[in-house]
Amino acid sequence: MKPHNDLEQIAGTPGTVAAEPDEELFDTLDSETGQPTGIATRLLCHTHGIWHSAVYCLVFNEQGLLLIQQRADCKKVCPGCWDLSVAEHLSAGETFHQAVVRGLSEELGIILDATVINGMRKASPAAAHSTGQAVTWGTPADATGKAAPSPEAAVIAVTAEATLGVVEAVIAGTAEAIVGMVEAVIGGTTGVARGGATPAARGRASMAVLHGPLTSTHKRTLDLPSLSVKDYEWVQTWRLDRWTGPILYSEKEVQAVEWVSVEDVGRRMAATPELFTPWFKDEFLLIQLGLSS
Repeated sequence: MKPHNDLEQIAGTPGTVAAEPDEELFDTLDSETGQPTGIATRLLCHTHGIWHSAVYCLVFNEQGLLLIQQRADCKKVCPGCWDLSVAEHLSAGETFHQAVVRGLSEELGIILDATVINGMRKASPAAAHSTGQAVTWGTPADATGKAAPSPEAAVIAVTAEATLGVVEAVIAGTAEAIVGMVEAVIGGTTGVARGGATPAARGRASMAVLHGPLTSTHKRTLDLPSLSVKDYEWVQTWRLDRWTGPILYSEKEVQAVEWVSVEDVGRRMAATPELFTPWFKDEFLLIQLGLSS
């Protein structure tokens, strides 16, 4: 892979086909408050520097290693660079939490178990959007991240929905489905994810816990004059812990993935910063103390 030495080089080649459709709709946001102002296409937002939202997710396995992905060489921005586990724009009407769930599925094939989601007591909007508080399945109150903290946190509840899931698994008659559903009910975690994009690929349930947001909602900007790109975002970072399932990525967007220690990421960024996306480097510096905890 050819090293990229500056923003012009990481921009890639004009005319490169992007994986994301230019006509995708984003909620537009006020540059100072982060409050919604309307709706615009991806192309319009990225051409005119209209503020919108994005979410990042850091995926860790049971050994505490971080999953990083190498962007495909056909990507319009930062081709071939190493990136966060997941980086996703919010579609119009989406919350940060919803975008995390979608991004994990679309980019890595990590499917969050709908039965367990339906069987959980959700956190309040304030709790989900407070700074530095680990909350799962909450719905952000707004785009600014300034909601007051709350002690409420999402927890597993063995409900009728979850029990029904076990019964359905037994009726289906598949050993893997039965084991997965039983583990989902008795796992006792704040979120359960299952690996793979299809039932056959998911296999046994992986007791993975989703936390977020790790930081308050904050600004990220990327200016690439050679591509006429002005990507101005309000962003949050989330974290998925203890993932043990498979990683199924699209080769159209990702050419490789790797499990690495947080310390190794820091060393590699220091030695070859040109091989990492600007937003990965900025976000890593912002939250690296929390990653080691």
